[in-house]
Amino acid sequence: MFKVPTRILFHGYTLAANPELKGVETYDGKPAHEYPYRDWEEVCIGTMERPGRARRVLELARDCVNLSNIIFSTGASWVAFNGKRTVTEARYCAERTYELAHEYGLDPKMLRRIAFFDEVSPTTSGTIVEVARWYRAGKFGFAPSYLLHVASSNHSPRVLRDTVKGPFEDLLFVKHGFHPAATGYADGHPKDTIVDDLGKGYVAKETIREYLNVFGDDKAFSVAQLVNAMGL
Repeated sequence: MFKVPTRILFHGYTLAANPELKGVETYDGKPAHEYPYRDWEEVCIGTMERPGRARRVLELARDCVNLSNIIFSTGASWVAFNGKRTVTEARYCAERTYELAHEYGLDPKMLRRIAFFDEVSPTTSGTIVEVARWYRAGKFGFAPSYLLHVASSNHSPRVLRDTVKGPFEDLLFVKHGFHPAATGYADGHPKDTIVDDLGKGYVAKETIREYLNVFGDDKAFSVAQLVNAMGL
C-alpha cells in the first residue's frame, strides 16, 4: 500500500477542547474555558475500534511501504506558562501520537525523525496553503508522491474543499488521499460528510463520500483529477 513516497498530514484540533490542559490560549483570543466542547481525546485519540485522528495516522503509517514524513498542524492553539508558549497544538498532537506508536508496531523515535510541523497557520486552510508552499519550494523534492490528509469525519469535507480550491492546483506531482477518522468533532456525526461550497456548484453527498474514502495505490488523486471528477 502506498509504494511511492508518502506523507501524512495530521490536521490538528484545538487544545481548548482538552479539559486536562491548563493555560490554553487560542489565536482568536477566546478564553479556552468558553469553548463549548470537551472532546479532544475522542476526536484525536479514540480507540482501536473507533480510531481518532492520531490512531488513523498511525494506521496509515504502519501500512505505508515508503513513508517519508508525517506533518503535524496547526498553530491555532497552544499551552502558555508565564506568558510564553510551551507547546503548540501541532507539537501536542505529535507527542500524543508518539505515545501510541508501539500499539501499531511503530518506533516512536522513527516517527520523531520524520516529523514536520506547521506551527504558523491558525486554520485548516492556512495549513494547506503552507504545506503547498513547502512543496513548491522543493522542501520535499519534486518526485511523484502522495499526501494523505487525516481529519475528523465531519471535518474532512472542508479539508477536501480547501485542497481542491487552489493551493495544490499546479502541483501535479502530488496526489491526495482523504482518510477520515472514525470520530466526529463538536458533536458532529461520522456520517456528516456533506459540504456544498466546493467551488462552482453543489456536489452530491455520494460524490463527497466516494472521495473521502481513498484507500490503495489506485485511489489517490491529483487536485486536477478531483476537480474534473467532481465537475467543479
